[in-house]
Amino acid sequence: MRVARNLCVQRGRDSHGWQDYAIACKISGGVLQGPTAGTIYGRTDDIPSANYVLVPAGRQIKPRTAGVNIRSRGTRQTRNLEIGIEQMCVDGFHLRVTDKARTVVALVRWGGVRQHAIKAVRSYLAHEGSAQRLHAMADEFGISREIRTLTEAMYVAWERAPA
Repeated sequence: MRVARNLCVQRGRDSHGWQDYAIACKISGGVLQGPTAGTIYGRTDDIPSANYVLVPAGRQIKPRTAGVNIRSRGTRQTRNLEIGIEQMCVDGFHLRVTDKARTVVALVRWGGVRQHAIKAVRSYLAHEGSAQRLHAMADEFGISREIRTLTEAMYVAWERAPA
């Protein structure tokens, strides 16, 4: 199936998540974010019902395109498409995804202090070992108070935990 210029895929029972992510990126020209990026990095147990993509304002993406469910969110600020973005190549698919710190910040922004946001922060701290990058990204997007509260609470809990 020809999905977009320079992207043909074979759809069927053998298709998998990475292929859907590549299609969402290619069609939208945007960046995978939120729950989708959280799933890619293993930062959330929440399985998204769609591929969440950040696109430039005014770019409308049909929710169901080329057999992939895409939820696009527009942004007027071009910095949102540049700050904390990683490019990765997985199984030959080129993806643009928010980096780990920005993904955690987005999950907290979207969900507040809910289970998936708390798990994302805990997982980030456990794997990255430091909250410095996370705090910098939270400052950039204006939710430093929420992120700092969560990280401090987790550090205190880890200090008090029995060895």
